[in-house]
This record gives sequence, C-alpha cells and structure tokens, in this order.
Amino acid sequence: IEVRTDSKTKVYRVNNIDKVKPTLQVTVPKEKARTVEVFVSATDNESGMRGIYYKKGNASAKSKEHTVQNGKILIEANGRYTVIARDVAGNETVREINISNVDRTAPLAPSIFGTKLSKGTNIYISYPLDAKQKLFRLNDGEWQVYSGSFYVQDGFVEAKAIDEAGNESKIARYDVTNGQKLIQANGEEDVEK
Repeated sequence: IEVRTDSKTKVYRVNNIDKVKPTLQVTVPKEKARTVEVFVSATDNESGMRGIYYKKGNASAKSKEHTVQNGKILIEANGRYTVIARDVAGNETVREINISNVDRTAPLAPSIFGTKLSKGTNIYISYPLDAKQKLFRLNDGEWQVYSGSFYVQDGFVEAKAIDEAGNESKIARYDVTNGQKLIQANGEEDVEK
C-alpha cells in the first residue's frame, strides 16, 4: 500500500489479508423423518468465523439467508438448500445439498378381520408395508405391539400403523359381539344372531 503525504511517499507492506476460505462440514442423514436435522460446522484459522447460514434453493437463489443455530438446520420440506460458511474477512465456502427424505405422509390405516369361532372371534390385522410400528388395543386399553392373531370375546379392537418418520395412520376399528347385546347409536338394544 502506498500512502502519499505532502511530497513524501511511504510504502507499507500488508501481510495479514485473509484470503483463505473457511472449512465447512455438512452431514445429511439418510433416514426418513418428519423434520430432517442437517448437522453443520465450520472453522476458520485466519480472521475467524462470522457465522454459518443457509437458504432454500441453490447458491444463486435470491431467497433469504437464515443463521444456523446450535450446529443444525431443521428442514421440513424436500428440496435443494445452500449452506454458507462466512468468515470475518468475507470469505465464503458454499455447499449445496439436496434433501429428499422428509416424510410427512401418514401410512394407510390397517385392516382388521375377524372370524367367529367357538372360543371367541379370531382377530387378524393387516398393516401397510411402510409400517415400522404395528400397534393395537382392546376396549380403549393401552397400545400393544401386534405379533399375530388373537382371540376376543366381546368389545372392540383398534389398530394403527406408525411409519419410519413417525407419521401415524388413522385408527381402524373392529367391533366384536359374539351374540351379545349391542347398544345402537339411538340407544335401542339390538341382538346379533
């Protein structure tokens, strides 16, 4: 750098200009989830870190930058995102990531089948293929893991499926009567034969 004062010229040598980009680490999990947590970290040994930011879209997108909090980005929609590590001198390292594992679709409800036999009704439940948890309960009791058919004398059976991302299906219901009195919605008694 040259500086002129009156008729004298002084030359200064500047050796501390930071032209080194920060290092950026981005870890995208592969598991399906309702909200995907992307883990990020960055370091800069020159001028220091200003921050880590992210935005929806690619690097040239005009979308708003958000500051990364606690080293993670919570993503609730599939798509392309850009992560930016910026140091105090303004140097940037940019990574584009594609998120395709956000799952907010509930699985189909299970199907419940019953076969009346002399010792009660044999209940069989068919769950959708994406069910990670197969649950059922009897007469509003506690949810239990389904492991195979079982017998019920009277009451009702409910079943639901939960997928890998934690989405729950609608609850399916099957009423078991085995010839006992049923109370209809209008309050009248009805006997199943």
